[in-house]
Amino acid sequence: MTRVFLLCIAFAIVGFSQIATVQAQSGAEGRRFSLLNTTLSIAGSGEILRATELNLADEQKVKLEEFAKRYKAVMDEFNRLRVAEKSAAIPRLNKTLLVLESELTNQILRPRQTKILRAKVFSRNVRQWGGSVFEAIINNHVDQFEFSEDQTTRLRDVDTKAKEKIAAARKRFKLEVEAITKDAQAEMESFFTPKQKAMLDELQGKSDESND
Repeated sequence: MTRVFLLCIAFAIVGFSQIATVQAQSGAEGRRFSLLNTTLSIAGSGEILRATELNLADEQKVKLEEFAKRYKAVMDEFNRLRVAEKSAAIPRLNKTLLVLESELTNQILRPRQTKILRAKVFSRNVRQWGGSVFEAIINNHVDQFEFSEDQTTRLRDVDTKAKEKIAAARKRFKLEVEAITKDAQAEMESFFTPKQKAMLDELQGKSDESND
């Protein structure tokens, strides 16, 4: 079981950038693919087995092992395509992934477990977009929410303002840290002997600058 899940994890790492490219190029089908692939990759890796809150039965674990093999086979075939061919292959691939997802949620997992899996998928997408719930929704879940144009505009405005505030806060924090570090170093150097101070200057390249 471990070998199969490790192989699926390896695929996820190698194929992530290609998947992102396909998603961007394929519109709604690309978003659907990204969401399906994230859901199935969690189910086809060790992550779902480590989720103790799922309380998976032994029979479910065996089924998930077989599920992981079939999911990996589908994605291996897709990954053998050239990047230029992948966008055209997405609709057909989505049909296959939908069948796998239906099997996963209706035959392997119980309703409560499926809800937990959906929450894990959303959490992963939020992390992918730097912690932005809005970006995760717009890029991965927008078809589920069915926002109006007005809602989308308002949400993007809030998200943009939040990002600007976060960037400003990070800049202030960086400057504060630099000032604290500089003050602390100056205080420490006040305890140094001239020889120790010269040694520090040499290590920092200051002595060479003074001799140029």
